[in-house]
Amino acid sequence: DGSPAVVKRCLLSCAGLLRPALALVAAGGEPLPEALAEVRALVDGMRTEAAEMMASAARTDAVRTQAVKFCEALVLACTNGGGGGGKDGGDSAWADETLGR
Repeated sequence: DGSPAVVKRCLLSCAGLLRPALALVAAGGEPLPEALAEVRALVDGMRTEAAEMMASAARTDAVRTQAVKFCEALVLACTNGGGGGGKDGGDSAWADETLGR
């Protein structure tokens, strides 16, 4: 269902799962086990979808706002302000890649 209310609720749910998913990936070590690689791919996909929703003029303001909040949660989880677990306070090569830095 692509109705704005459903899309907004989906983004809200994904944002709630974001930090636990990133914690699992961070604790997985290198190379990532297959299951955690799938989690990483899902997070990457959620990021891509949210970024597309933010840029879409076809989406409602409520959906675009929720997409911005999702991306904000991702940025906070992957940077120093998010209290991540990296040796430098949360930044990592994957965070750089995920955030498009």
